[in-house]
Amino acid sequence: MAKIDAAYAGSTLLDLTKTFYPLGKSPGIDAVFYLVSQEVFSKPGANVTLCIDRVTTPEEEGDSKAPPYAAEVTKAEQDLVAAIAQVANAALDLTQTWVDFLGGTETTAAQTAAANLQGALTSFHDLSGVPQVSTTFNALIAALYGISGTVNPNVTAVSSDTGNDASALTSAFQSLTSLTAISAAGVVGVNPPVLSPPQLLWEYYNGSDWQTLAGPTSDAAANLMASGEISFTVPQDISTFMINGAASLGIRARLASGSYNVLMLVSWTDPTTGNVNYIPVIQPRPPALADIAIGYVWRSAWSAPQQSLSWNDFVVESHTPTPSTPVANYMPYHPVADTLPALYLGFNAPLPNDYISIFFDIVESDTDGPPLVWEAWSAGTWQTPTASDDTGALARSGIVAFLDPGVPARPSVNVASASGWSVTATGALAAAVFSVGDTIVIQPAQAAGW
Repeated sequence: MAKIDAAYAGSTLLDLTKTFYPLGKSPGIDAVFYLVSQEVFSKPGANVTLCIDRVTTPEEEGDSKAPPYAAEVTKAEQDLVAAIAQVANAALDLTQTWVDFLGGTETTAAQTAAANLQGALTSFHDLSGVPQVSTTFNALIAALYGISGTVNPNVTAVSSDTGNDASALTSAFQSLTSLTAISAAGVVGVNPPVLSPPQLLWEYYNGSDWQTLAGPTSDAAANLMASGEISFTVPQDISTFMINGAASLGIRARLASGSYNVLMLVSWTDPTTGNVNYIPVIQPRPPALADIAIGYVWRSAWSAPQQSLSWNDFVVESHTPTPSTPVANYMPYHPVADTLPALYLGFNAPLPNDYISIFFDIVESDTDGPPLVWEAWSAGTWQTPTASDDTGALARSGIVAFLDPGVPARPSVNVASASGWSVTATGALAAAVFSVGDTIVIQPAQAAGW
């Protein structure tokens, strides 16, 4: 994960350690979110993945639990069903008036249509029955207009009952048409009116203008409407831009179209006219992020190394190209020149005049190693000591013991006494064996083998 140097909502510095609003709490058109990372955007050609973790705000949670659009659905359905039934019954009453007035065969078609409408009303309890009621109602109205003379709802001279029926029919029609059915539309599956969804443009600065990096798209993550990933490649011509007085290297997301708002319809009934009115209210629903992270994969351009060296057989060789020596193929590894390799053991003090044993802790092998020759440096030359090797030529852990053949015998004398830093020889001749600076080892006569 790469380092994010800073993030801004417009010119406001954001705190990325807690939930934040990348476009502010009331984003309008051209609202901008800036993301700055010197590490990432200084590498043209890098494949970048931006991960966002979106959270649900309290306002969005409220929208999901209590949709404002559905607040009046039940009442609207009841009103609409009652209005339709009122119109239908008024039409039936008017039909009966004309049957009583005219009689004969002139009203046969109207009576048949009225019987069909009456049957449709019997099972009309909700809006699912609107198509059937509408069909039979329209057929009845057509039959009434087919009767000799013109059926005019405003004519009241036929009889007082006919005038009342015509008035009721007109009132029913007005009641039905005055219902826009905005809230009732939800009952029959019509979606409520919504605003255009937001679309972001992800952009970078090329030194003179902001250029499109990604978008517009319907992808929810790219529009900060859901958690997810946004992928892009750092452009070759990306350049720094100024924000809050500082030169920064990064990208921005700009609201190019749509909005992060919701449309609420608030209904109210006029107490004088009884009409239902609707007022649109727009409320912001800005995106909120719990976290944001950025990562990238980048491969630098091919370039020659500053130095090319090899080290074999304790020798360093330079293979670095120069103007006079172009690049050439070479073997970085080769066998050592010594065909008989050796193991050297050194000691920081003279070896004792005794049989010496050395323990070797070795990662063991199932077979013995190649034959070894044990040698000791003595008197200016390599000499072969008497040695015993139970390591199988250094193939397993064990002891190698030998007696140094060339170590000269150390001088020894008897001393009269020794205490602290003072040693007293038995005589001047014994003392003359030693020189200034010699190391003297005092041993009891029994330990020295006397």
